[in-house]
Formats: sequence, structure tokens, C-alpha cells
Amino acid sequence: MGNGPRAVLIGPPGSGKSTVAKALATLWDVERRDTDADIEATAGKEIAEIFVDDGEQAFRALERTAVATAVAEHVGVLSLGGGAVLAPETQALLEAYGARGERSCSSTSRSVPPRRAWASTTRARCWWATLAVSGST
Repeated sequence: MGNGPRAVLIGPPGSGKSTVAKALATLWDVERRDTDADIEATAGKEIAEIFVDDGEQAFRALERTAVATAVAEHVGVLSLGGGAVLAPETQALLEAYGARGERSCSSTSRSVPPRRAWASTTRARCWWATLAVSGST
């Protein structure tokens, strides 16, 4: 098990997580990983198909597993799906990850209005900003 991702990007859909992940991975010369891509690879179909064929509960279970696996294995830049942080299991996982070392917070985009639940969650925990970075740059 590695030390975990150098950066974990969270935020609502369309907030720029993928764009920032690509830029940080290039800047730091590390790999980037996206849990939505991991889910699609595991399921063998696109996320929209998972929702239609299997339902949201099945998707969320795959999502929780993908996040846990990526946080345990990946040492580069990690971006999570927009709703991943709403799961209590993922919140606890990210809290434990954040407790392992220094983290700084920053926001990628304020142009996309977040969903009410996501906004409430972000206000509740400061490190839940769109970008949680570990170590120095």
C-alpha cells in the first residue's frame, strides 16, 4: 500500500476536476486516475448504462469500492465522481486519508452552482474543498 494520492479532487459535476487533474499530473509528472473511469472499466459499460440497467444503488456501491481502491493504491492525482463524497463511507475514508498528513484546500471552479447537499457537505468540512493536496508542490 502506498502513501495515497498526492492530490484528491472532489466537486460537483462540471466543476473542472478532470481539467485540474490533468494539469497537476503534468506539473508533478505523476499519473492521474479518475474513479468514474475505474467504475466503467469494472462494470464494462458506461455510467449512464449502469444507472439504467442496474440502478443508482448498484452504481453507488461500485463507486464506494472504486474510491477505496484508488485511495489505497494510487500515488498520483485522483479525481472522484461528483457524488462520491456524499456517501458516509467515502467521507470517513477521505477523513482518514486527510489525517495521515498535511493537506491544503483550494477551489477549482465557482461557476457551476453545486447541488444543495454537496454545498452543505462542503460547508460542514473545510478540507472538503474541490482540491485536497498532500505534501508540498
